[in-house]
Order: sequence, then structure tokens, then C-alpha cells
Amino acid sequence: MELKKWNMQGGQTGTVSVEESVFGLNEDVATESNNLRPVSEQTIIDVVKAQLNNERQGTNNTKTRAEVAGGGRKPFRQKGTGRARQGSIRSPLMPGGGATFGPRPKCYDHRPPKKMVDRAMCGILTDLASEDRIRVVETLSFADGKTKSVNALLKSFQLEKALFVVTEVEETAVRATRNLSNVKIVTPRKVNAVDLLKFCPVYTTTKLNRKPGSKKNQTMEVVRKGGLVITESALKILQSKAAGMFDCEMDDYHPTCTCCHQEAK
Repeated sequence: MELKKWNMQGGQTGTVSVEESVFGLNEDVATESNNLRPVSEQTIIDVVKAQLNNERQGTNNTKTRAEVAGGGRKPFRQKGTGRARQGSIRSPLMPGGGATFGPRPKCYDHRPPKKMVDRAMCGILTDLASEDRIRVVETLSFADGKTKSVNALLKSFQLEKALFVVTEVEETAVRATRNLSNVKIVTPRKVNAVDLLKFCPVYTTTKLNRKPGSKKNQTMEVVRKGGLVITESALKILQSKAAGMFDCEMDDYHPTCTCCHQEAK
């Protein structure tokens, strides 16, 4: 399988060969090979939900009646007031009292199997490749460190949002992209399912139509295009990561990596 190769000016310069087991898990390939089968949507949903749950701090807390201050005496007498009997102002029935079954500190961490995470990554990359949302470039650098260089690159690729993937994040690239909410730059090791779904797919938004002659409060639909902009060297590392093994240049050791296994021997 091959992907188009581009330059930073938005022109096509050639093609890059990639593995079908990562970028080609569609129904057409599955009919030809029994080993390659499409990724189910539920797998991607479970991985995304697990990642979003892992980002929760779980520090929300409410006080019970045992933790609320006050309540040393009976608020009013037992009989003769016409009110319901109360024994403490810390009761959940009283204003300012403790909470019943309120939120408490909780750990929301959920770690799905690594094969499941890699499988979801391959499914998302397959969808992006089939929709032509991947831009493989030779180099991706912003030497001047200016935001207008990033905007010019997005305009040349006709993208509204983008996820930049490079082997090493330079300081000038961080300075050029830190003021943009529609752009994120990461290394292949930091690529995850949530960022791919957030910055890369095509989506439709609704906004007010302010063109001359439009009616008041008339809305219009605008198509927003996102894409994955990745260097050729970072593509190899991302491909090995999605395939279930880390590249030797990365920090983690994985026994299925051929080069690391040879070094270990």
C-alpha cells in the first residue's frame, strides 16, 4: 500500500509504501487476506472512553453529615412548633447540612489491553488513509518560529485542523504552534486515538450566515477539514508502534522489536 508524499508548499512529490496491516484494514483487503480484518467501531469507542476516563482527576468531594461543622445541640424543641422533628443541623434535610451519596474522591483509571489500543490506532489510521487525510512530508520545521508559517502550511494543504507528528519537537515549532488551538505537535510515541479523532477527521459545523442578503438568524453549514501531517521518518516509528512494537530509537524496550531483541542477546 502506498501513501502520497508532499512538500511543505502543498505539492505532491511521490509516494511512500506503508503496511496494509496498519493503514489498510478495510473490507476490500479483508476479502483478499484472512489475516487482515477491519477494526470494529466498538473497539475504537472503548479505547477512547478509557483514555478520557484516565484524564479525569477524580478529586471532586462533598462532606457528609459527619464532616460538616456544627450540630452540637438540637436546632429546636421536639414538640409544639408544627415542624418536623430535627436532631441536628448537620442532617441532609437541613440547609447547609451534609450531602447524601454525594461525589467522593475516586480513581477512574482504566487500562485496556495494549493489543486493543494498537488495534484501535490501526482502525483510525485506516480511515484517515482511505479518506486521504494523511500528508506525509519529507521535513516539517518552522525555523522562524512564527504562527503565520503554520497557517501558510495549513492553507497549502487545505486543512482547518492538523496533528503534526515529528521525530523530535523543536523549540521553534513549539513557539510557532502554541497560540493555535487547531494545531498540536507531538512525537510518534505520544500519538493517541483521541488526538487523531480530534484533529484529523472531516466534520461539519453550523454557524450564522452573515453574507449580504441572508435572512436574520439564518444558519449555514461549514465543512471543516482536518488531517495528519507527519514526516517520513516519524511515519516509520508510528507504523511500528501501531503494529505492536516500538522502534529501537525510542526509549521503551519491547521484546517483539527485532533490533532491540538482537541487542538484548
